[in-house]
Amino acid sequence: MSKTSEATKQRPELVYRSTYPAGTLVFKEGDPGQSAHPIVSGKIEIQVKKGDKTLVVSTLGPGQIFGDYAHVDNSRRSATAIMVTTTEVVDITRSMIQTKLKAADPFLTAWIEVLVDRIRGLNRRLHGDS
Repeated sequence: MSKTSEATKQRPELVYRSTYPAGTLVFKEGDPGQSAHPIVSGKIEIQVKKGDKTLVVSTLGPGQIFGDYAHVDNSRRSATAIMVTTTEVVDITRSMIQTKLKAADPFLTAWIEVLVDRIRGLNRRLHGDS
């Protein structure tokens, strides 16, 4: 579902909002990253597979964002995102983020890339891939 709100009128690059019912799988670990999502309302779980177990590594709510790392380093999803409750999110595409990164100060862009790389390294250790 999509709709335009007052917030998105002020920031036209954030045009679409989506509402997902509880239990919706938004993306799974290993998927290519297509969009990031600031949470407007509701709650989601971020899960990772460790062997034959599924671990909940984070529960996120309004004002938080998920799916963001894949846009910075063009990697696949490091976790699975599942809606715990009916949840409304803003959809930010990879091209929107890449446009912002290209326009940003090169120092800040490099810093963001380093931070994301460090987080990816921690994820690999969590998975036992290092």
